[in-house]
Amino acid sequence: MREFPTRQDYPSDYPVDRPARLWGIGYLLYLSASLHLDILADTIYSILIAEYDQQEMLIFRPGLEDIIFYPKHVAHALFGLSYYAWI
Repeated sequence: MREFPTRQDYPSDYPVDRPARLWGIGYLLYLSASLHLDILADTIYSILIAEYDQQEMLIFRPGLEDIIFYPKHVAHALFGLSYYAWI
């Protein structure tokens, strides 16, 4: 999952190829689960667990040297995870 779409023109030095933030993955999980897009929801769940669950904590963005914790981002992830588990 990437943070920015590649179809748009960005300045050449802009980092468009970095992983998506945790809040976006969490909200995408909620949205796909609430729309009953089960295959997409399962895929997003797998990505969230594989890439963002580090050291028993949900991280801001995979691939960073320092583990950054933002409660707002974790709240979005928990929102998506709770709805995914509920359906």
